[in-house]
Amino acid sequence: MSGWRREAPPLLVLGAAIFLLYVPLDTVFRDRVLVGYDYLSLHQFRMAHARESLAHEGAWPGWFGRAGLGSPFFANPQACPLVLPRLIALAFPVERAYGVSVFVSMLLAAFAAHALARARGISPFCAAVAGLTFAGGSFFSARVLAGHMPLLEAAWGLPLLLALIEWRRPVLLAVATGALALSGHPQLPAYSIVIAALYAAITRAGRAPLVALGLGALLSAFQWLPALDYIARSSRTLGLGAGRNDVSLDPGRALALLLPEKDGLPVAGGTFTAGIAARFWDTTAYVGILGWIAVPALVRRHRVLAVLAGAALLLAFLPGAIGSVLVLRSPSRWLYVTVLGLSIGCGACLDALFVAAARSTRVRAPELFALIATVAVIALLRGEDGPWRRGLVVAGATIGIVALALHAEGRSRLLVLACLVIVHGFDVLSFSARLVETEECDEVYAESQPLADFLGPRIGASRVAILSRTYHAQNLARRFDAVGCFDSLFEARTVRAFYAFAGEPLREEESLPDARLSPAGLARFAARWVVSDEPFAGPGAVGVVERAEDAGIHLYELTPACERASFVASVTFASDPEAAVARAIESPLDTAVLEGAPHAVADSAPGSVTIAERASSSLKLHASSPHGGVVRVAEAWDPGWEARIDGAPATVVPADGALMALEVPPGEHEVTLFYRTRRVGVGMLVTLATVGMGAAWVWSSRRRAEALAK
Repeated sequence: MSGWRREAPPLLVLGAAIFLLYVPLDTVFRDRVLVGYDYLSLHQFRMAHARESLAHEGAWPGWFGRAGLGSPFFANPQACPLVLPRLIALAFPVERAYGVSVFVSMLLAAFAAHALARARGISPFCAAVAGLTFAGGSFFSARVLAGHMPLLEAAWGLPLLLALIEWRRPVLLAVATGALALSGHPQLPAYSIVIAALYAAITRAGRAPLVALGLGALLSAFQWLPALDYIARSSRTLGLGAGRNDVSLDPGRALALLLPEKDGLPVAGGTFTAGIAARFWDTTAYVGILGWIAVPALVRRHRVLAVLAGAALLLAFLPGAIGSVLVLRSPSRWLYVTVLGLSIGCGACLDALFVAAARSTRVRAPELFALIATVAVIALLRGEDGPWRRGLVVAGATIGIVALALHAEGRSRLLVLACLVIVHGFDVLSFSARLVETEECDEVYAESQPLADFLGPRIGASRVAILSRTYHAQNLARRFDAVGCFDSLFEARTVRAFYAFAGEPLREEESLPDARLSPAGLARFAARWVVSDEPFAGPGAVGVVERAEDAGIHLYELTPACERASFVASVTFASDPEAAVARAIESPLDTAVLEGAPHAVADSAPGSVTIAERASSSLKLHASSPHGGVVRVAEAWDPGWEARIDGAPATVVPADGALMALEVPPGEHEVTLFYRTRRVGVGMLVTLATVGMGAAWVWSSRRRAEALAK
């Protein structure tokens, strides 16, 4: 049989299985969409921002001003990574983009695991089983409901790097490493590159793979140098302790590797009894009973991969404090490596059995019993009433069929093995399918139309605080700038200011607590409007007036509130951000607290500031005042902000601990604020230099090979 005829059918079956798992049919034939919690609360807004910037400005955004007072966009590796699944998803409407990204990511992961299995000598069909076990297992399917989009987009990394090492393709290895390093998830790319380097060293693959991995990592410098610069001034530097998603695998959850439902499921109609949902997402890694039965085959035929998978399993148990230092965060995510090893083990086990079966053509009776057992198992699983029953039934059936396969011969064994594959596929996919949920599109992506219609002509450049937890209210953030924000990285200044105005101590959270801000704090951040499920009121000299209501969602107006950009009546000074925030809390709204040494500033006579133009990374103002003064802009200060007044450079300084301000002379002036991502130029030079070094390395390697050939 020719190569493509032998390789194509298993790949087609593998692709079809991945499609059926991650593209539920009701999303194809009905107006339903895939659900991902983080996507609904975070990634959809970043993708909408990127689409808008590309459509109207023809450029990738450097700043995200739609939430959380604003934050760097390009420098945030998780905002919208420049990886294939995300770039493809950008071409689709925001409500369909998540499903597209998930399918493309999992298809790439399945094909990459298949490629590794083939590179290790496993037959095409058994390699497809390995790919399905890897991409169809719960380590990834659980992340779909969680909405862990960057992690899913990096799933293909490790198997493809190892396959390219086996195939001795250093150029492709460098390119793949660079693409993987651009993935927004910090752990999986780092783990993949480290494990690939260890694999190359242990297997004595030579110097070329190590050089390729290093060059590939440097290819991503144009994004990671700005990212590291941003991280150095972000909330990660505040020493707030472990986050809620900083999870280790513990003995209580280790049993879930065999009995994935033992603590329940955080899905619709279910309850997870072993803690917060984040603990489930990071500790579920079910690859079927066969995955563990196949460990001896993995150890015997793929010893290096078995050792690395076992070491990764041990690392997953590291306590949070130690694990965060050694493995970036959430040690349980080392299960990624273990899952790959077990998946390859499944393929290796089946391959050994199929090879043995091909040596004989005798027909024996056990296949009839195996077929009956397969049907019985499927019937029992459909009527399951608990995780223990499910686990015992699947374990018994799998072990029984493996035993039959070992004693059967020829075609009999082939039929038994076919039954084993069916049971294994059902075992893995039936559980994963429970973690892939869909909802009516309008239920999760529609916005409150009455509130949107009311706010549209009135909101101007003001922000809205969305305290409601309903999707219809939260989706207003696609159209209007919000105060609060959910993200993994924030400016450290912004976090300090938010918690100070909320009157609470700093804590590790992946959100800015607009729900805890007082009306005075909201007004300081230019939030004139509040959307809430409950009656909204609070202390302070701020009036709260209800303006609209829609199905229990209330819209309030705060008066007075700071404008997005305005002259301030007076100025005071503070020596550092903490002192500036403390003084701003005690000051009237029309007073700005600037950082730095006190100096003379013109008192602002009545003046006006209008926003002439807003773009993703710039703001044009028209300022008019007879005596000049200080213009405060309710946008997060960042060292990347620059300003020009009538074309002449001006200095942007921090105000109120988190915002920014600049001095404007008397008269009428055009003020332009624009954001430049720091270190991107240096990063681009490193990337280009790496391309040059890589080209020189390939040329010299070929010359050396030609010389040896002569």
